[in-house]
Amino acid sequence: MRIGAERAEVLITVKAAPQPSTKYGDTVCVAGIRLDRGRPEWIRLYPVDYRWLHTDKQFAKYDVLEVSISKASNDNRVESYRPTRGEWDLVRNISTDHGWRERHEIIGQMPLNTTCEMSAAARADGKAPSLGLVPVQDISNLKLEKQDPWTPEQLKRLNARSLAEANALIPLEGNVPAQLLAPRFRATYSYRCTASGCDGHNGLMLDWELNAMQWHNQRRSDADLRAAIENNFWRRMEPPAKWTAFYVGNMSDPRKRHSFSVLGTYYPPAATVEQSKANPGLF
Repeated sequence: MRIGAERAEVLITVKAAPQPSTKYGDTVCVAGIRLDRGRPEWIRLYPVDYRWLHTDKQFAKYDVLEVSISKASNDNRVESYRPTRGEWDLVRNISTDHGWRERHEIIGQMPLNTTCEMSAAARADGKAPSLGLVPVQDISNLKLEKQDPWTPEQLKRLNARSLAEANALIPLEGNVPAQLLAPRFRATYSYRCTASGCDGHNGLMLDWELNAMQWHNQRRSDADLRAAIENNFWRRMEPPAKWTAFYVGNMSDPRKRHSFSVLGTYYPPAATVEQSKANPGLF
């Protein structure tokens, strides 16, 4: 355990797409809800070299982990912590087998935000909340743009964690493993939050699940892949059947903290959310 570390219980709600970090190699940013302080609160865990962890230390969305953390020294956002590599244990998983209700018992306790309010607060104060759950009034578009392949330098960064930790050289030329390929499309939501008079937002989608879907469907045509992405990340979660919200987060760069990206989606059945409002003691 790192000096000054503490143990926290965290419900994982977000795994961001891997980025080729100059300092850390192939890492992801993880966010979730901290459960061990009496009242649930947001927490960010970075860096996590997820793809190079042993399988018994990998984790899924909606896993509850007990994890060793210390306050991030180079990120003054209040939610930001550095996890001790591999020092976490699975407590339980709130999977789809349990239904949305068990998830909403926790997530429904979190305050609801608007992107308008969070962006304005971040402009005024760099330490303003940097993670939130934003209900969506409507989604007008999911823009899919072709993305350039990683450069040779970016591929070397993605490979660095493997060389440093697993001592296994992954070829950087020829048949590059699918998970080291840049995703074919980047996706941006055009949406309105629930703030009065919201003029709309464009939120870049950073969810690991978007990249994973593209890795697993790399042989599909552009048209087929576009249709699959639109169905999975837009059509199937539209109101009124679903209560649609985004997990949002901002940038570590103080100059860009007013800009919030979409880290993931949350779309329980609308009936589940209505039941929780009507019977708060049961949720």
